[in-house]
Amino acid sequence: MNETFATDTFYSSEKALGGYTCAQLYVGKTSTFTEIFGMKSENQMPETLQDFIRQWGAPSGLLSDNAKAETSKVVKDILRLYCIKDMQSEAHHQHQNYAERRIQEVKSTANIIMDRVNAPMCLWYLCLKYVVQVLNHLATPSLNNRTPIEKAFGVTPDISGLLQYYFYQPVLFLDTNKPAFPKSKELLGYWVGMAENIGDALTYWIITPDFKLLARSTLHPAYHPGHQNLCQAEGVDVEAFRPPLNADARVEDIIASEKTRIFPTIDPNNIVGYQFIKNHNGFPHKAKVIEPMEDGTKYLVALGDGEREEILTYNEILNLVEAQLDESEEEQAWAFEAILDHRKNKKGKYEILVLWTTGEQTWEALAWIGEQDPITVALYGKENNLLGKTGWKRFRRMVNQEKKFIRMLTQINKAKSSNEPKMKFGIEVPRNFKDAIRIDELNNNKLWQEAIKTELDQIQSYNTFKDIGLNVKPPKGY
Repeated sequence: MNETFATDTFYSSEKALGGYTCAQLYVGKTSTFTEIFGMKSENQMPETLQDFIRQWGAPSGLLSDNAKAETSKVVKDILRLYCIKDMQSEAHHQHQNYAERRIQEVKSTANIIMDRVNAPMCLWYLCLKYVVQVLNHLATPSLNNRTPIEKAFGVTPDISGLLQYYFYQPVLFLDTNKPAFPKSKELLGYWVGMAENIGDALTYWIITPDFKLLARSTLHPAYHPGHQNLCQAEGVDVEAFRPPLNADARVEDIIASEKTRIFPTIDPNNIVGYQFIKNHNGFPHKAKVIEPMEDGTKYLVALGDGEREEILTYNEILNLVEAQLDESEEEQAWAFEAILDHRKNKKGKYEILVLWTTGEQTWEALAWIGEQDPITVALYGKENNLLGKTGWKRFRRMVNQEKKFIRMLTQINKAKSSNEPKMKFGIEVPRNFKDAIRIDELNNNKLWQEAIKTELDQIQSYNTFKDIGLNVKPPKGY
């Protein structure tokens, strides 16, 4: 490993499962990749170093403090064997050891987790192992949003195993002793982490109620409203298996979110004329609801320039609208087609009724719309004799000079049309090279750029143009 690792020992006031009283932590100074080993005494530190090298490889250097266990002859012999550079921090300057900061982060996170799930104190080492696994799989801004595993080994890790359960979650796992009928084939246990070197990627460590550590891959949450195993819950309140708030998104949160989720709604009676975006053959098309079908549950929808039509159900239209609403504000484009009406609110301020390109109508503040498109507002004010009223007077100067107003109106209409997608045969066509790049990025290909290159290559091959240099007089006939 082309990286220096820092290491340090820390102790616990409680003896952990397995008889551990302390732990040795290793962390990469560049990748922040972390590994931890349990120890019954600090004299086992050389064994943890050998285990680290055996499992992950030999680092280019090892930074430790001046503890005797970390600078012993046995440790130095191991470092010589693998040509690992030996480094120590200055005496009484623990902050120089990078492992100190990582230890504080790991310990504080483990404390929070054990408090939240009410885990027994003897599971502190297993919780530390779980925290280290999570940290190694999390993308970090300081690593350009890469994970410590990817930074250290160049491999993108799979986080599937960590998404299934939370630490010390009650689970039911398969009884491999094959109990005779009618005994349950499931046993109660508690999930405590991934078994990285046993079985497949979804094999986990399970703690039984009598504190035996088992590796199992066939298990499921003990609390499941759909199919609860009440035999294993005998003598225990089933609600005790319920996950803490926000701990397991697969159980109660999913059920609750389905009940409380607010979906976009469109009145089926007013859906005609509604506009949205629909993908067809991998390309986005502007779609517009034309008319309802006879059964009342399906609608005729025109795609692109109207040459192609499809029949969609009400739910399919809602799903497409929901996908658009889920886009970030930067990805959404808002434009309105017309101003339909005006009114005064309770504070005496003018509001105007705006018809958006989606077909939706909303009341918006005159001042806000006026800032976005003063020409359209001025035109509406002139047509409705509003330019002499308070709030509208500032738009008067735009229509005083008739010729200038017409020119400005023409320009604003051009700007509106240029911002709208240009469609041809139902396909969006770029307006320039920059727009072609935008469409290619949207479609995750380079079709438009390849088409432009092909056309330019053909022009060059036919010698259509000839470069005669700068400031040269054109030849005769040109």
